[in-house]
Amino acid sequence: MDSMDGIGNPSKKLRNLIVKELKKVDPHLSVVDFDYGCNEYGFTDILAVDQKGQLALIDLIETDDTPSLVALLNKFRFVLDSRESIHNLFSNHVIDPALVPRILVIAPRFKHRFIRSLAFVDFTQIQLIGYKYEIDRGTKRLKLYRLPVESNFQENVSGNLDDLKKRLKEQFSDVDEDELETFMEFYE
Repeated sequence: MDSMDGIGNPSKKLRNLIVKELKKVDPHLSVVDFDYGCNEYGFTDILAVDQKGQLALIDLIETDDTPSLVALLNKFRFVLDSRESIHNLFSNHVIDPALVPRILVIAPRFKHRFIRSLAFVDFTQIQLIGYKYEIDRGTKRLKLYRLPVESNFQENVSGNLDDLKKRLKEQFSDVDEDELETFMEFYE
């Protein structure tokens, strides 16, 4: 586990500032671990849990780069598949391995294409949280704010995979086969 002393590279400093402000965005989240994951699937910046025991993957984007939905879904897959292990490993937290994890993406801005792609994610909840720095009485402070856009999460999703593939290709003419296959894996 990582210390929260604020010393280190800029991403750790940002992460520590966000952890301090997280309760303002979601008062029920508590941090379970940092940099959770593996090389094959990627690492989640912050792994948290809410009062119901639902895990939350928190991905921090420090630059104006568009978050990668494929990378997020790979991290999600790893946490989804290892919920029971996480429950056992972090027994000091109340974690319900039966609950599907949710994803929070925290970034300075989100591109329209990324926001549109959330409409195709209905197997988990993805929340977008923006951040900016403000000057308050001469002091630079981090401010988090929730965006009114979320994934199209639905309980007990069932649908025609061919129809989903067709809708994806219609909405995103530049979608590549890797992105398409990643989406399809979650629905099969």
